[in-house]
Amino acid sequence: MSTRRQDRRSAPGRVGPSRRDALAALGLDVAYERGDGSRLWYDGPGNTAVWDLLGGYGATFAGHNHPALVRVITDFLARGGVMHAQASRRSASDRLRVVLDDRLQAALGRHHEFVFASTGVEAVEIAAKHSEQLWVARRDALAERCAPAVRGQDAPATPFSDAARARLAGHGLWKGDRTLRAIHDHNRRVLRRPPIFVAVRGAFHGMTQRGLQLTDDQTERFGPQPGARRVRHIDRDTPGQLERVFADHTFPVWRVGLRDGCLDVESESWCSVAGLFFEPIQGEGGIHPIDPSLACEWQAACNARGVPLIADEIQSGMGRTGTFLYCQQIGVTPDVVLLGKSLGGGLVKVSAVAIAREQFRAGFSLQHSSTFAEDDLSALVAIRTLALLEEEDAPARAARAGARIVVGLRTIARRYPALIGDVRGRGLMIGIEWRRQRFDRSHVLRFLDHHGWMGYARTAYLLRAHGVRVAPPLARSAMIRIEPAYAVPDEAIRELLTGVEALCDVLARQDVPAFLGPSFGVPVPAAAPADPARRQRVVVARFRPRRVTGTHVAFIGHFIDEDGVARWDPGLGRLGPDVCRRFLERVRPLAEPLVCLRAPLTSPTGATTTLSFIGLPVSSGQCHDALRDRAQRSDLRALIQRAVDLAHAEGCRVVGLGGYTSILTRNGKSLDARGMALTTGNGFAVGAGLSALRAVAGKEGHEIAEAHAAVVGASGNIGSVLAALLSREVRSLLLVGRPEHRAALEFAAARLLASVVREAPEAPIAQVVGELVGAIDLAAEEPGLVLDRVRRALGGPSPVDVATTAQACRGASLIASASNAPGPVLFAEHLGEGPTVLLDLAVPGDADASLAHERPNTRVVRGGVIRVPCDPGWSVPGIPLEPGTMFACMAETVLMGFADARADGSIGALTTERVLTTLEMARTYGFDAITAAGGSTHGRRSIAYSR
Repeated sequence: MSTRRQDRRSAPGRVGPSRRDALAALGLDVAYERGDGSRLWYDGPGNTAVWDLLGGYGATFAGHNHPALVRVITDFLARGGVMHAQASRRSASDRLRVVLDDRLQAALGRHHEFVFASTGVEAVEIAAKHSEQLWVARRDALAERCAPAVRGQDAPATPFSDAARARLAGHGLWKGDRTLRAIHDHNRRVLRRPPIFVAVRGAFHGMTQRGLQLTDDQTERFGPQPGARRVRHIDRDTPGQLERVFADHTFPVWRVGLRDGCLDVESESWCSVAGLFFEPIQGEGGIHPIDPSLACEWQAACNARGVPLIADEIQSGMGRTGTFLYCQQIGVTPDVVLLGKSLGGGLVKVSAVAIAREQFRAGFSLQHSSTFAEDDLSALVAIRTLALLEEEDAPARAARAGARIVVGLRTIARRYPALIGDVRGRGLMIGIEWRRQRFDRSHVLRFLDHHGWMGYARTAYLLRAHGVRVAPPLARSAMIRIEPAYAVPDEAIRELLTGVEALCDVLARQDVPAFLGPSFGVPVPAAAPADPARRQRVVVARFRPRRVTGTHVAFIGHFIDEDGVARWDPGLGRLGPDVCRRFLERVRPLAEPLVCLRAPLTSPTGATTTLSFIGLPVSSGQCHDALRDRAQRSDLRALIQRAVDLAHAEGCRVVGLGGYTSILTRNGKSLDARGMALTTGNGFAVGAGLSALRAVAGKEGHEIAEAHAAVVGASGNIGSVLAALLSREVRSLLLVGRPEHRAALEFAAARLLASVVREAPEAPIAQVVGELVGAIDLAAEEPGLVLDRVRRALGGPSPVDVATTAQACRGASLIASASNAPGPVLFAEHLGEGPTVLLDLAVPGDADASLAHERPNTRVVRGGVIRVPCDPGWSVPGIPLEPGTMFACMAETVLMGFADARADGSIGALTTERVLTTLEMARTYGFDAITAAGGSTHGRRSIAYSR
């Protein structure tokens, strides 16, 4: 491995976007200031009001600020009620216990004891803790029953019966005189096994360590979970799995006794499962009601082994599904019920763990406490909330309203079967499942879908365009969940259905302006509905790149500016450059690399390669700003590293860096290439650009050997090599850069003078210097002194001189520009009025568009653009180049693919030798006759480096 490769530093791991970044990206960063019933108001145009059909993730079942509940709070505060009176009798909590027990006894036919907490996830923790204590009690009781065997001696005087010997031998425990010790060791091993819990895949039980372990999160959607996971997961729709789990964790424990004068053995089965957690309706997992027959199977299996069945009704309970608990509808009687969310009426934080009285451990209340649990205010609000459920017939109203919503949504789903896959739920716990679309007519929609943001984009559309607030579940972006208050008005239901149908129409047409315009505050006229036949033609499929042939290579690029975004997706462009700019700003914190194109290429020699274009959703301006901001630079460098990692995962052997990706990574040296060959493509960019400059200069009648040339950006990686190559051909050369780079420019000029005189004595510059200043040792003195001596000897500028202003280019007939500025740096006032050829290698271009009419004698050559041999129709969507052309930096990546290169290309400091080597490679694979495309182009073009 080379020293350079060993020195590469891996990009830091990504922390990830904040919640604020994610909300802002699609216009969901709304601050609500007032709520009343099913209405919320935020500080928008006209103090905007929206229908809240999300309901605080199910917490505001009674609506926002229900007057009866507000009155409880105001009365409590007015009389100076005590919030914190720990280590005392809490009378309001005692009353809440009685009210809840009556409700659960009516619903489930058994009495319960209660432990109160503040949040749902705390209730999960309490239920798990209590179940583990029950497990310990069961284990200790079993150990006590087996105590004679545990205290047995190694060699008992009384022999084992023949039947006992046979049973023990069948289990590998017959050890002759040491059999009692073997039984003791076996029992101890079995009973020392730690308890495990069983949970259902697709469920969600909170964000604490225990809650996330119960949640099946193999992709770590909610973050990494270090430590042992003592949880087994079963499917929500597969019978028999729980029995297999129980079988895997059930072991015999042996008891020795005396029978008919001999020792005999009996075994008891010990199950190390401490409890089964399940959501009767999975909320965050996608609104999935559990099948009643499967739930009954789980209850029977748990009852047979004394394992608690724990029903997490935190979201589905309190009447939301049409009955007080959804367990009532599926016919199961759990041992533990968890309640929360709606229990506090949407105003206070309270949750409850209801444990069947016959299973409750009396000492548990002394082993568990919580600072903010059992306060009088929360208990009083919960009592009043429970009363409201009866007074206002909440469960029945929820069932009726939910039925209307489901019927309406299923009617829409039948009209748009390619878009809506399912509508499911019970009562006012409803979910819409969206099918995966191909989005073959919109790159921005495919981009959002690829990154998992379409769920939020749909909800942003409904919020901004129709004033309806819903949201996707945390782990299912393909869903929209609907959990309004039981008093949700008919008007809100109508607006929901209108909005969902309009959303389907917009997505069927892939109408980007109508879909994203509201999120950016841009009014968009309503479009005509799509005809039913076209609705049916919406393709439901994922983007499938073309098959790989030959060596697989990748090229990483980014947007140049807002024009590039508009070319990438004309629909987004219709919203205007301001929206394009804001789109990039919004998505930057969420940005991830995306394989935008995979295309095969064949050279005239028959060599083949496949190019994957990996796009980064950032602009040149953002990249340029990052050069001056350490944190931004680190973020973008990490993004580029992730693009390299994506190329490695795609199976690429070569990775090319386009635009600012090379500048931000020190020309690739700060990247870990994962064993792939890297290139910036600068070698071929310089070589092809100079070829274009010579060709156009010849057509325009310029004699290069007599020309005065200037290189703008001469202190840069590309500019310095351009200057070195031009110094062998032109009569004089001006190195132009920023004032802070003057010392570097003078050093480069002196070095060029020395190298030309020493290595190319026939060059025009060497002839000038040799005739007049041949006695000067150009390599022995300080750069500034060398230039001064040359100027004095010549009585004017040095043949290789420096300047720190673009005005100095006015005397040049040939100009090559390769700055890293985010916009034009060469305007009419910087160029002379005589015939001039300007080679513009910068992206975005250095030459301003005004040159076309203000300097008609100037020919602007789009350097670094070459024609692809044998494939005249080849193109990268979004890049405004003629069909059959590509940038030279990309072409160098392709050439390395043709050659199946394993060594790096143009990485680090570019050299003239690398330029010449790349040009030779180009000739080998049929690029030798290629000159610049667009040689007569004037001004600047914007190029999208992403599809």
